[in-house]
Amino acid sequence: LGADGLLVASITSYTTDTRSFRDRDLGVDRLTTFHMLDVTWSLLGADGGTLDSGMASARTGIQQSETLQRDYEPLDQLLMDDARQIGDGVARAMRSSRLAEGGSEASAVDVDITVVLADLSIPEIVENADGNWVVTANRYRLSPMGATVTVDGFLAGSAPGPIAMSAGQHRLTIERPMLETVDRFVVAREGMALTIPMRFSDEGRRRWMETAAFIDGLKNGAVLRKVELEQAMGLAEFLRNSRITLDTTGVRNLSVGSRLLWGQLIDD
Repeated sequence: LGADGLLVASITSYTTDTRSFRDRDLGVDRLTTFHMLDVTWSLLGADGGTLDSGMASARTGIQQSETLQRDYEPLDQLLMDDARQIGDGVARAMRSSRLAEGGSEASAVDVDITVVLADLSIPEIVENADGNWVVTANRYRLSPMGATVTVDGFLAGSAPGPIAMSAGQHRLTIERPMLETVDRFVVAREGMALTIPMRFSDEGRRRWMETAAFIDGLKNGAVLRKVELEQAMGLAEFLRNSRITLDTTGVRNLSVGSRLLWGQLIDD
């Protein structure tokens, strides 16, 4: 387009806060509503790399009483205030000479992104010499596959895996069904590896509890009963259908040579 840069902005929150104050002795009966609008922005250079970014926060309050009523929509004014703040930030970036001269390209790097489910794990279960399935002390983290990654508002690929971007500051957004969206600001560099914890959404948490509630009752060294084995089969089907795999990178003493229950069920 021949432009020196591209400005990307998105509304992150719009909230209201209503407060009342009444004092009969002072003769005060007042209702005040505060409106708040937050906008994040990124200034991209000719190579697509982030030159600067920030958040604009606009605030306004509307006061009413029995004798003072006002019908006013503050959104336009809030947008103008945020736009003024963003304009000041862009002007500072331009004065700092960080815009790429002549469209010169910044070096591209690969950032390796892994996604794990926060605060969730399942125990390793192995087959003993008697053919019984026994719970061990090892625990596996859970890693969702196929999470969508956007960089500075642009779709860049999926995680887990490497995501190409220019070196420097970026805003990463990671989304996946059944999980809460995650936003991170990072300074990308060559060889960078990120492990991003994500949490189930309300729907995802409900489905997890329906299939995995029995996990909390499994103790180290316990032999799985028939009903627990059937529940484990149901959980394995849930993980397989949801494209959630086991992350064994943090397991120090993996039971090499033993038959692993989750490997048998999930890989079937």
